[in-house]
Amino acid sequence: MARGDFSALGLGEGSMGMYERRWRASNAGRVWNVEVVVTRDQRAAFIRAAAQIKHTAGVTVAPFLTPEGRAARRARQAQFDSLVERGLQPYWRGTDIVTEEGDRRCVHPVQ
Repeated sequence: MARGDFSALGLGEGSMGMYERRWRASNAGRVWNVEVVVTRDQRAAFIRAAAQIKHTAGVTVAPFLTPEGRAARRARQAQFDSLVERGLQPYWRGTDIVTEEGDRRCVHPVQ
């Protein structure tokens, strides 16, 4: 992918984000990590098209947290672990801790 050119992803014309940085994945041959800054709508488009992008371009789309986001998750890890111990099967959505109870999705407040 040329710097800032995401046309190879097959998502059509238009801006799909701003190139931020790239680095070679450790011990992975020709694999690179590329960080792209996107809006919420662009992020949603990438996530919706992740399987198609993987199939057509061989690119794996994965969310990336900012240093602040990673710090927020670390600060909430004990809360996450306590939900696991209670058998609730929590998962992360960004920095939010989410569980599903029946048809309800519950976002747990910061403690």
